[in-house]
Amino acid sequence: DIILVRSDRMSEKEFLMSLDVQFCNDCKINGEKAWASYFMDSGFMVVNGYHDNIIGKEKIEKAMEGIFSLQDIEFDWHPVFCEISDDNTLGVTMGESTRTFIKDNEKVTLKGKYTTIWKKVEGTWKIVWDIGN
Repeated sequence: DIILVRSDRMSEKEFLMSLDVQFCNDCKINGEKAWASYFMDSGFMVVNGYHDNIIGKEKIEKAMEGIFSLQDIEFDWHPVFCEISDDNTLGVTMGESTRTFIKDNEKVTLKGKYTTIWKKVEGTWKIVWDIGN
């Protein structure tokens, strides 16, 4: 489960940006299981190219197994923008990402951007929709 303690001085925007960073760090340790744990059960992940988008936490976890099994996978992402709805139930984080791995004995580095839509469900932020390139 997602554990991030919010200090009284932290705004909802600061909290959600911190949660986005924790999302990345948790994935570095626990791979696709951590990735999927941040999504709502009905979460939606937009996929690049001609592949079908992925809907549902279980399908998202299964789809991410390939990414996390890449040889020498290393990645990082960080939010550079965050906006929260006036009622503090919807939020968006946008940021930059880097992913490196070995393919055909060559180091591949991919840089990209992402947008993640978050929804507060029973007091916990969960990902509704995620897109990255």
